[in-house]
Amino acid sequence: MRHYFFDADGVLFRYERHAYAGLKPLYIQPNKHYFRDLKPDLKMLNLIQKLTLHKKSSDEIYILTSVPNNELTINEHRSDKKFSFAKWYPSVKPCNIIISVIPKPDAAQHTIGTRLSSHDILIDDYNKNLNDWQSAGGTGIKYCNGINTPATFSGTKINKQTDSVNHMLNVLLSIPN
Repeated sequence: MRHYFFDADGVLFRYERHAYAGLKPLYIQPNKHYFRDLKPDLKMLNLIQKLTLHKKSSDEIYILTSVPNNELTINEHRSDKKFSFAKWYPSVKPCNIIISVIPKPDAAQHTIGTRLSSHDILIDDYNKNLNDWQSAGGTGIKYCNGINTPATFSGTKINKQTDSVNHMLNVLLSIPN
C-alpha cells in the first residue's frame, strides 16, 4: 500500500511569487480569499487524474497542505483551500484532504495512524518539507516547477518543464510497496 501526499502551493496549484512578497503578503491578508482563486498546475491536474486510474486499489491519494497559524485568516484559508480542491481535484476524497498548521510528517502520521515509511510519498516543491519528510522515514519527491532550483535536492525529482505526465506517473508507480 502506498500513500501519495501532494502539496498544494507550488505543486497542485501554481506558485505566484508576488503573493508571498512584501511585509504584508497577499496570501495572509484577511478577506482577500487568495486561496479560493488559485490556478491549478495543469500537469499535476493530469497526473492526479492518471494516478487515480492506475494506482492499486489499496493505495491512497492525499492532499497535504499547510496554512499559517494566524487567527485572522486560518478559517478563511481552510475554507478557500477546500473550495479550490473540490473544484479542481474532485477525485481526491474529502477525508484525504489534510489542511494543517503542524509539520507535514506529523499531520500525515496522525492521518494514517503509523510512522512514515518508504511507501509514504510526499510530492512537494519545498526542500525543508521534503527533508523533514525523509528524516521521518518517508520518500520525498521534489516537484521542479520552473521556479525552484532542482539541484538543491538530492533525492528523486519530477520536472514540470521536461518530464511528461506519463513519466511522472511511472516514477510514482515505481516506488516499492
